[in-house]
Amino acid sequence: METPAKKNHRVSLDDKKRETFLERLKELVRGRPLQQAADEWNVPKSTINNYFYRGSNPRTDVIERIAAKENVSAGWLIGDEENKKERNQKEILTTLPQQTSQAKQVACPCDVGAQVLLALWETLEPTEKARLNKLLLRKGAEFLTLLLDEDNLNLLQSVGDQRRGALMMMQLDPIRIREILPELRANADVAKPVHQSTVSEHKKDLA
Repeated sequence: METPAKKNHRVSLDDKKRETFLERLKELVRGRPLQQAADEWNVPKSTINNYFYRGSNPRTDVIERIAAKENVSAGWLIGDEENKKERNQKEILTTLPQQTSQAKQVACPCDVGAQVLLALWETLEPTEKARLNKLLLRKGAEFLTLLLDEDNLNLLQSVGDQRRGALMMMQLDPIRIREILPELRANADVAKPVHQSTVSEHKKDLA
């Protein structure tokens, strides 16, 4: 049986293992403020700072606590093992409430898809998150500008045969389309937007 003294003894790390320990500790912190990680691990932030900036050796109980929270082996964390325990989707969902407690409050607890997306988001580096945010904002802006065009709104609101007809027209040869257009223009019912009132409301909202 382990005594409290043995349980809390400091692990002696050589320079190589200490470097490995710090690299793997950074990997586990990644995507979170250090204070948040410390709170979730139930380890004082000052203790983690001592590891990073003073070269302090970690205690056994702290190593085991962090490893258990992050679902990795204690041996991997201190450099005794090369292969980190692989976390499958089920394990990610199990540890997700600890890693993304604030974000999960927004998402539906039963929405597995949202939880997986949040778990994937937490694996990104800060620079990757910034680039992805920029891309999503740009693509969102591009889509919104499409809604300013009345013809685009009509196409988006078309249903049934109208939608199928529009899709078929896109596949026709330009010459054939020019042959059909005069007949379509001559038909007032086809030329008149079916959802004109709805389109006008959308344009007012976007103005």
